[in-house]
Amino acid sequence: MEQSFIDFLEQYDKLPRKYIEGLIFDEQNKDYDHKYDIENEKFFVGNSEMKIDGNDLVIQNKRYKGTPGLYELLFKRNPRFYTTIDEKAFRSIILKTNAHKRHSKRSDHIDGSTLKKYEEIIAPLGRTIYSGAGVSGNV
Repeated sequence: MEQSFIDFLEQYDKLPRKYIEGLIFDEQNKDYDHKYDIENEKFFVGNSEMKIDGNDLVIQNKRYKGTPGLYELLFKRNPRFYTTIDEKAFRSIILKTNAHKRHSKRSDHIDGSTLKKYEEIIAPLGRTIYSGAGVSGNV
């Protein structure tokens, strides 16, 4: 491993480092969700930069508590261990950044996938919801 790569990883706490390293070494796109790219040593989710501060994540000036479950949801194709609190934070991030939309644009259609994460968490974000008398709308 090159020293510059080691230095890059060492700037992160243990929890985010585990997922960043996994993302970088997952060359066959099997375990990690490569929709979230590293550009110029910056991480992006949808249309927004994701800053890592300790274990926490900062997206559009909002701080999210960095938990193993939230990292699983953000980085893994098939996350296994997460709580309902992690899922709620993940949904908030996806909606805030339009990461579930084609080209991360609010006006575009939701991207499709057969991944469990997509089918169970992301796809429902775009389904029509009903509230009140005769009111409908898309999230």
